[in-house]
Amino acid sequence: MRDGFRRQPLTSEKKSRLWLRYLIVALYFGWFGLMAWSNRPIEALSRYIPGWLATLIWASWLILMPIGRGPLDIPENLRVSLDVLFLMSCLLLPIAVRFHFAATLLISGLFFIELFWLIPQWKARWRREREHK
Repeated sequence: MRDGFRRQPLTSEKKSRLWLRYLIVALYFGWFGLMAWSNRPIEALSRYIPGWLATLIWASWLILMPIGRGPLDIPENLRVSLDVLFLMSCLLLPIAVRFHFAATLLISGLFFIELFWLIPQWKARWRREREHK
């Protein structure tokens, strides 16, 4: 410990979120590692899911992510289901990249701007407004 800094114990909700993040990252890298090794899974999936639909599903997360990550009081069950749906949409990302590379790149850029800048700004503003009331 330095300068009185103590680490706060993780609650069960934070532990489950941490494990869910690890799972998402592991599956994501595993999926893209599989794609680097073989194109067969993309070819098999693209027979059933067209590239435009995979891109549309990925783009829908620009709308759904603030619902699950914003300052709104959403039940934990709904947040977990949104996380699972996000994981499933991430599995469609290689199909979207293969057929609509520029659109997927633009959507991904907007997604990260929203996730790391817009949502934290929204949360801070929401907290300020609640404190002033």
